[in-house]
Amino acid sequence: MFRFSAAALLALAASAVAYQVTKPENGSTWDPNEAQIIAWNKVSTDPSTFAITLVHQASQPNTRTLLLDNVDGGSGSVTVNPPNGGWPSGTAYQINFVQDSSHLDSLLAQSQQFDIKASTGSSSSSSSSSASSSSASSASRSVSSGSSPPLPFLTLHPELALEPLLLTTSTLPPPTPLPETTTVLLVSVFRLACSVSSRWLAPSSPKETFHF
Repeated sequence: MFRFSAAALLALAASAVAYQVTKPENGSTWDPNEAQIIAWNKVSTDPSTFAITLVHQASQPNTRTLLLDNVDGGSGSVTVNPPNGGWPSGTAYQINFVQDSSHLDSLLAQSQQFDIKASTGSSSSSSSSSASSSSASSASRSVSSGSSPPLPFLTLHPELALEPLLLTTSTLPPPTPLPETTTVLLVSVFRLACSVSSRWLAPSSPKETFHF
């Protein structure tokens, strides 16, 4: 009996079909957060549809992720969006064309190896957090060094609260003295008024009764 290695069987399977993955190219790099284009060549004898998987045979165990199913082989290319959290980073990734999502081991074609860059989102978040912490520390130092808003002036100097009233009173002009004749007349009128008032308010004396 003949013994075939896995590599020989893979080469035999690849030669039996004509699908050829042209993109991603050998040594290319994917951005972890961007959609990617997968392109291929097809002949009339190839299956009309297939599924696309992302494989990483360098990892242990090997990983395989279904990207698209029921892809139209006649379209020649398709765009795949990254999963939640972005594409997994690493080297030696490959794209496999398989029969469908129910037959992931039925290989139709395989791309060259390519790399996926590590995401920079975590480092950006770390830098942002560091900047926020630095700003908070600076603000704390500013407050502790005496840059807090000043208290109201009258809170610090309550004895000056009546100063505006005193200043206003002191700025009034002195009263104008009355003429001497006017003063004498006013005194006379006041005395007359007091005399009249005392007569009206004094109790009346009983009237005398004469008997004849």
